[in-house]
Amino acid sequence: MQPPANSSTEKLSIPEGLDLIESANLTVIRRIWISWKIAPLILFAVVWDSFLVFWYLKALKSHPPLAAVLFPLGHVAVGIGLTYLIVATLLNKTDIECNALGVRVNTYPIPWSGNCAVRVDEVKGIVVRERSGNQNSVNYAVMYIDPSRKEKKLVRGLTALEQATFVAQTIKNTLGLPEESV
Repeated sequence: MQPPANSSTEKLSIPEGLDLIESANLTVIRRIWISWKIAPLILFAVVWDSFLVFWYLKALKSHPPLAAVLFPLGHVAVGIGLTYLIVATLLNKTDIECNALGVRVNTYPIPWSGNCAVRVDEVKGIVVRERSGNQNSVNYAVMYIDPSRKEKKLVRGLTALEQATFVAQTIKNTLGLPEESV
């Protein structure tokens, strides 16, 4: 009888967008965020931010009322958030570090939510969940199941099922979890 596909005895191929760094005591799955999908957003942000800069330069020269200066601050906040997202997408990496003691997720160099550390005794299983996004986009999250059988997020924003499956299987193999661990 042959083992099921993706069992711990089968060497998994590394999906596009991920790197695997293995040493004697540590397995690191690295996801680099940069993608061509960000190009239209960069163009939009350049136009958006440029408009705001020129508008404020012109408006402040004419000494407008305070309300006219404060009104576009919501647009400025959107511009700042959009620019932050673009810079993070261009520069960030997420490392998923696994060893016999547990899993640690670290995103750097631009601060981003989602960093966590989980001890092996807190992990009863690993599952992949599909998440629907805006404009009918789909991404995937790798979740762990805690001792109270609640699913908690380890990694989110994976763009392909193959990436999520690879991450989940690598974590299971490294932590020594059985294939059907839930």
